[in-house]
Amino acid sequence: MNYLRGLSPRGLRIRLLVLVLGFSLLLLACSAYVLLGQVRGERISLLRSGAQTQAQALSLAAAPLLAPPDAAALTELAAQAGSQFRQGGSVAVLDLQGGVYAPAVPPLGIDATAPEMVAARAGQAGWDVRQDPVTRLPALYIATPVRRGATVVGAVWLVRSLVEVERAQADDLRALISAGALVSLLAASLALWFGGRLARNLEALRAAANEVAEGAYGSGLALSGPDEVVLLGQAFGRMAWRLRASFDSLGAERDRVAAVLRHMADGILIVNAETVVTLVNPAAARALGLEAAPSVGQRLAAVVREHEIVDLARRCLATQGPPRDFIAIVERASPRRYLRAVGTRLGEGHEAQALLVVQNLTELRRLETMRRDFLANVSHELRTPIAATKAMVETLENGAIDDPPAARDFLARMHREVDGLAQLVEELLQLSRIEAGQASLERRPVDPQALMARALDRLEPLAERAGVTLSLGECPSDMPVMADAERAGQILVNLVHNAIKFTGPGGRVELSARQDGDELELVVSDTGVGIAADDLPRVFERFYKADKSRASGGTGLGLAIVKHLVQAHGGRTWAESAGPGRGSVFKFTLPLATAEDSLAVTPLPNSAAGPQ
Repeated sequence: MNYLRGLSPRGLRIRLLVLVLGFSLLLLACSAYVLLGQVRGERISLLRSGAQTQAQALSLAAAPLLAPPDAAALTELAAQAGSQFRQGGSVAVLDLQGGVYAPAVPPLGIDATAPEMVAARAGQAGWDVRQDPVTRLPALYIATPVRRGATVVGAVWLVRSLVEVERAQADDLRALISAGALVSLLAASLALWFGGRLARNLEALRAAANEVAEGAYGSGLALSGPDEVVLLGQAFGRMAWRLRASFDSLGAERDRVAAVLRHMADGILIVNAETVVTLVNPAAARALGLEAAPSVGQRLAAVVREHEIVDLARRCLATQGPPRDFIAIVERASPRRYLRAVGTRLGEGHEAQALLVVQNLTELRRLETMRRDFLANVSHELRTPIAATKAMVETLENGAIDDPPAARDFLARMHREVDGLAQLVEELLQLSRIEAGQASLERRPVDPQALMARALDRLEPLAERAGVTLSLGECPSDMPVMADAERAGQILVNLVHNAIKFTGPGGRVELSARQDGDELELVVSDTGVGIAADDLPRVFERFYKADKSRASGGTGLGLAIVKHLVQAHGGRTWAESAGPGRGSVFKFTLPLATAEDSLAVTPLPNSAAGPQ
């Protein structure tokens, strides 16, 4: 976004020029008004002083001629005095009876009520400046009393035109205008020059400010001009670098916080005072079944189905005083989910927010259940043979040892129980070694058809005794897999043996394989008792037995060994079933061999477990 758009170097120069010219013109007008007024006053004062002197001389000369009035002499006296005026002037002598003595027609403008006449009749010299009624130009009017002794017997009235004064005033005004124009021109030139430099500096500052606003801090800022402007540029540069350091620090801190929120196992969810979601991290989205980005900006009740979480947020926001923690437990059966949420309030009033920490304890509960089941199953598997062995030992101690046939039977049974215990312990040790990676696996290209055929041949006698038919289905030819032949055979034997065990007489077990990308998918299917949908995810757990019908025989570790062996080969294993009584399908994958494959060693047990 471009800031300071209104700043233009040309516009700044124009505004500065207008400001300077306006100030210059205002100063010129004020100066002309004051100076010309003073000069005009001085000129009128000089003219008035001379005229008053002349009028006083005339009043002395006219005094003897007014008692009685000598009209001819007074007229001649006025004519002689008026002839001395180079331009624009007239003289008249007046008596107290209203007689006017002038060289021609009595001049206009003689008014008994005029200020100068009023002063003259009062015995004082008077004057006034007003417009001449004939020429319509300003004129100076002067009246001086004529005395005989202490008595006023008349007055001398004198008029001087101010045309010369006005002309001189106009000349002065033109001179002032010329001087003002020259000064204004110089000021405008200086304003344009200084404005251009200032505009360039401001343009550089504007460009630098835009760069800072857009996140670019690296460009330098070089300003020219007065020291103040240079100092301003230096201060701006320091500010930009400090902003960059601050934003870099904030950005790094934000990235660290975002990384922590993104990868932490606990879910974080923040809502504002209106219960609008402002932050959701991936863990919270997974735990609550949300889509993180679309949830931000929506109300919590609209995106979270768990009313316990919504109530927890409202309780946090409704608290007063110091923040305190609230806890909510969410437990759902479908899909199975167990959550623990801890909430607290952040901030006060309208700025308050609720911080919710959501912990998904579903896996922990599942592992705890598995641990309890494992302990219970191990205890059961150990308790039964130990109890049987102890009973037989006690029977022998009570006298059966003296009956050779019975003693031999009890000893054979004790031997079988001990073998079963030894096998259980051995298989537990195998699983431990597999999980700990303490053994190795030799993988070579192996023909899957040969593996399946060998597994069927090995278990054919067992299938005949159980009345179950074994068959080899479709399998791609010339498609070897990378596997340890012994361990891969053990996987197939365990799966086929498990299928025979839970398939009744007349049933069928089939082995087949098909290519799935760069893997080979091997399938063991049966027509046996089937598996319930809730039990399918757990059939590969140690000692897990879905129901009583599948609880007889074996140690319950065969499928667990299968799972770990397949994973050691880099494959996957899973089970499918349409439901109880409808058969089961066990599948696993092995990587296909390539021309470049060579001997590889992978941690695995050293020995194989037999069928369970």
